[in-house]
Amino acid sequence: LLWNGEEGNVHFYQSEIPYHQEDWGAKGYAGYYVAPHVRKHLAHGVGVYIIAFELKESIRSAFILPKYAQVYNMFNVTIGPKALFRNLACVDDTDTCYQTEKCSPMRCYRAAFPFEKLPPAIVQELKGEKLKAEQRAKREKAKEGSEKRKETKEIIRDEVLGVLPVLPEKDGIHRLASSPLGHAVPLCVGLLIVGAVATRVTTFALQWRTRHVSSREWALSEELSELTHHAS
Repeated sequence: LLWNGEEGNVHFYQSEIPYHQEDWGAKGYAGYYVAPHVRKHLAHGVGVYIIAFELKESIRSAFILPKYAQVYNMFNVTIGPKALFRNLACVDDTDTCYQTEKCSPMRCYRAAFPFEKLPPAIVQELKGEKLKAEQRAKREKAKEGSEKRKETKEIIRDEVLGVLPVLPEKDGIHRLASSPLGHAVPLCVGLLIVGAVATRVTTFALQWRTRHVSSREWALSEELSELTHHAS
């Protein structure tokens, strides 16, 4: 296993070293390797196995970890005539290495890797990077949603206009004008305008007639009052 990213979280992992390569141990590999630049890594219950019958060289370490890695309940297992792990865990490519705490005939175990605590500045830096990653993910998700909505609109447009496949966007007006929908739209708009004008004219005529009738009734009432006064 080669881990290059931050925020790694591993539980119950087993790695088996390729026992068919005789010189594998001489190349400096490890069964569980976390890159030196990684600042935050957490693992519980991880082990490295080896079948030692064909390997000629011993292996420097089952684990190679950066100094800030938090690894708990780590072990190695050797199946064969002799133990080939010189160390359980080493810090990067330095000479700082750690042995196991307990061993059975095949299995060797250590409760925890002696990691260093992250400095506050690095903790804040990791928080900032995580926040930026979340914001970037949100933007990408929003962009993806926008593209899907645009695609949906194009599908609906093509279904309405009956034009497939999709032509360039600049031809949209010409397609609309030449389609059945394009011919129907001006007619509908014209009918709406005629209806609005007719409604306005009718309303004005009714208002004028109402005022005219009221004036005639008032004039007749005045004449009737004068005739009644003279008769008395």
